[in-house]
Amino acid sequence: MPEALKPLDMNGQRITELGDPAAAQDAVTRAAMETNYAHNGIESKGDMLVGAGAGALTTHYIGTNGRFLKTNNGQPSGMQWSFLTLADLPLPVTQSQSANFTADNAVRTYILNNFGAITVSLPPLTSNVGTVFTFKRTGLGAASLVASIISSDNIDGMPSYPMAERYQSVTILGTAGGWLVTEQAGLILTPNGTNWLGPEIPLPLVNYQGAQPYTANTEAYGCAAISDRPFLVTRFEIGFHVFTTNNSVSYWLATLRRLNSGIGFNTIGTCQTFPGTNDTWTHPTATTSFTNNPAATTDIFWQVNMTKAGSTANPGNAFILPTVKGRQVYT
Repeated sequence: MPEALKPLDMNGQRITELGDPAAAQDAVTRAAMETNYAHNGIESKGDMLVGAGAGALTTHYIGTNGRFLKTNNGQPSGMQWSFLTLADLPLPVTQSQSANFTADNAVRTYILNNFGAITVSLPPLTSNVGTVFTFKRTGLGAASLVASIISSDNIDGMPSYPMAERYQSVTILGTAGGWLVTEQAGLILTPNGTNWLGPEIPLPLVNYQGAQPYTANTEAYGCAAISDRPFLVTRFEIGFHVFTTNNSVSYWLATLRRLNSGIGFNTIGTCQTFPGTNDTWTHPTATTSFTNNPAATTDIFWQVNMTKAGSTANPGNAFILPTVKGRQVYT
């Protein structure tokens, strides 16, 4: 090769006393490089040398803790330290669906505009802890969110979540313990470990068998059964005033029951006026344990029957006012 291109053999010796480089081909020492180039403008940990234009460098100094670096052509360095704002975040992806599908964590909001019933399969939580989904039903058909059976996932402890009402919406958050319902609108549902239940509502009982005070056994209060969904009784209580006699051997028994499609009564629960004081208004502890519960959609009506009870069964005349509350069953 030409002499000028042969490797320079210094036989283990060093070149010293180099001057500062001036021409493009001049050699440079380490000290000159660190002084004039590598550390130029670097003052603190986190400072950066960045391009300021063609062949030009400038220093971008470390920012305040908790800020993020983003591009800004209005700055000499082309970058800027800034707090993260909503405007900096990408817009959430929204998608409409009208048939069975599996939710994708690239989408944050699903609009369910189905005409018939559809099933939404949730992705496994093994790769979706922290994922947030919002589902809004606008279609005429019912929809159901189903947790993955592959990883034994759940939704608030339940295998699925019903979107039973049009314009209902729900937001869920993926956690290591399951999908958690964080927000609901249109229909608020509560799980009881077996079913999803609607809001607690009172039965619209009316006194249809005459005026009080009661003097004899009476089919006192009643209302039509709810036919669209089963009704789970959650609370039965009475307020009462018994004249003269009200004790362990002579008291009034209020029985909540439902008339089934076979024209037979099923007892749900009972309340009684004893223990309670005679000749004064009393409100005892409510009954919350029931049988034959929930009611079927084929039942005909609800009734609160008043009877004299006890071994003597001769209590005084009584005013008795019942309250019954419950929840519709959605699954």
